[in-house]
Amino acid sequence: MVGFSEGEVTKIVEVYELLFEFVKTGEKAERLDTAIIKLRENPKLSRLLPPLSQNIKLEELYKKQPIGDPGWYLHLDIDFDPVPVYEKVTCPVLAIFGKYDFTLPVEESIERIEAALKVSGNADYTIKILSNAGHGILEMKGSAPSDFVSPPKAAHGYFDMMADWLQKRFGKLKDS
Repeated sequence: MVGFSEGEVTKIVEVYELLFEFVKTGEKAERLDTAIIKLRENPKLSRLLPPLSQNIKLEELYKKQPIGDPGWYLHLDIDFDPVPVYEKVTCPVLAIFGKYDFTLPVEESIERIEAALKVSGNADYTIKILSNAGHGILEMKGSAPSDFVSPPKAAHGYFDMMADWLQKRFGKLKDS
């Protein structure tokens, strides 16, 4: 992650590993909360932290979230490996990533998707990285994980990229 030491990244990853274990099992709440409280001492890390275990309730999270899914981590199957799925995909694929998506390793994801699509024999795929986007292809005003433009909007060029790709594969859409 840009602007973070290896130690800071390791600590954030450890907190999210504890979070995923807590969400899956309901266990280790105290250990999770202790780690979160300790990392809150670092202002640079505090904005990346999940809520304390007692605040992980969807109804509470949604009260404060203007856009997106604030409880996304509650829906994850962190053990899911998408590679076997991509290995079966034979239809045209457009995969768009945000350069500043810090929720996943963009370059590694692209390598794994391309390798899997080659296994399926799929040569009709396009993978793009938007230089002005973060997670969810939301436009960023900087390179920090929470520096989305306000109000939130799709990254510049996203819809044109999708429309161009669709038109090349399926022809001009009729006006309604």
